[in-house]
Amino acid sequence: MGWWMAMVGKVLGVILKACSMTSLVVCASIGLVAGAAYAQENGSAGPTGQEATSPAASQALTLAPDVEPYSIFNPNHLYLDSGSVNASLSGSTLTALATTSANTTVDTIGITFYLQKWNGTTWDTVGAGTMKSDTSKSTYSSNQSYSLTAGYYYRVQTTHWIIKGSVYEEGTRTSNTVLAS
Repeated sequence: MGWWMAMVGKVLGVILKACSMTSLVVCASIGLVAGAAYAQENGSAGPTGQEATSPAASQALTLAPDVEPYSIFNPNHLYLDSGSVNASLSGSTLTALATTSANTTVDTIGITFYLQKWNGTTWDTVGAGTMKSDTSKSTYSSNQSYSLTAGYYYRVQTTHWIIKGSVYEEGTRTSNTVLAS
């Protein structure tokens, strides 16, 4: 996407020098149409090949999923403070590293990992969740590895949870997306 924005910026810069402020919107529209025509004539990938036609993306068996908005935990939780998850890929193995944090020592603190696979339209949960936990802690980290099928996009959804006395609290996080090769 970076090459596209740089090209649009250059085209708009040239157009703006030639246009008066009253016709700015018309000139900008012309510039965007010209940029789209350039991209269509020269392929959708930029000069660096980092767009959807990159070698890795060309091996995908589905279109790439949209980026989803960031989520937050319920600010009214008494004990559960935060959670995080990150997915990394090595060959055909995805490893998710997750951390759950409480604002005090709790009875039980844990993470439930769910592998999700993009089917081209929605995220499907693959198999059952894997629950990991520890006791008498305020922070807990764990990882979970999965073998993937090449050509599909995957991510890991995690439920971060705590138990303190009779209080149970949970929040959900979603990892970055990876394309299995």
